[in-house]
Amino acid sequence: MACDWPESECWVTAPRLNKQIAILELDNEPPAQLLLTANVLLGRTQEVPVASKALYAEGTRMSVLVSRYERDAAAKEACVEHFGCKCFVCGFSFAEQYGAAGEGVIEVHHLESVSASGPRLIDPTQDLRPLCSNCHTMVHRRFPAFSLDEVKAYLKNA
Repeated sequence: MACDWPESECWVTAPRLNKQIAILELDNEPPAQLLLTANVLLGRTQEVPVASKALYAEGTRMSVLVSRYERDAAAKEACVEHFGCKCFVCGFSFAEQYGAAGEGVIEVHHLESVSASGPRLIDPTQDLRPLCSNCHTMVHRRFPAFSLDEVKAYLKNA
């Protein structure tokens, strides 16, 4: 940050805020860093404009509580054994692209959402399909998920 003052005066003494917007302490920080710190502490991690260079706050540690829907690893294995490790939508193979490092790399998609259907028995050859990371991401770009045929159509028309 450019400063026309003597170097020792380019530092600002200012209050630091916590999430309750209470003053924690006085600290000597450059103004740009003070803005970044205040935004992080307030939970605002979007871009903070500083001169001509944008800074982004990352790495803030937080605890979260989530619901996770269990999947059976054996079902994934059975799906891959039946269909192989090629993407069901685009045909991509990690092994063909990356050699030995890509062997066995594939994601498995539930044709019916586990979170929507709740606990149930599945048949890996009827209810699951192997997808590459890109196609799996595209399938889940909306809720409810795109069908595999819809994603295939997007690829064909791209």
